[in-house]
Amino acid sequence: MIVRAAGYRPRTVGGHYNTFVALEAADPAFTKLSAYFDSCRFKRNLSEYTDAGIVTETEAEELLKAARQIAIDAEAWY
Repeated sequence: MIVRAAGYRPRTVGGHYNTFVALEAADPAFTKLSAYFDSCRFKRNLSEYTDAGIVTETEAEELLKAARQIAIDAEAWY
């Protein structure tokens, strides 16, 4: 929502990566969160293609917490 509301339209190739770059560009306040989500994206790629099982339950819980928080932050931002 933040990316689209700021007028960015990330390319479909590399979509998640581009979305996180655009999130940071939309508002520098999201820089830290954007970097966190991008590192999660990278780790998901590793777990999907080379190192299955590298994501811990704690990491999954942290990601869920961050996803809930960005939903709150996005509504406050808008």
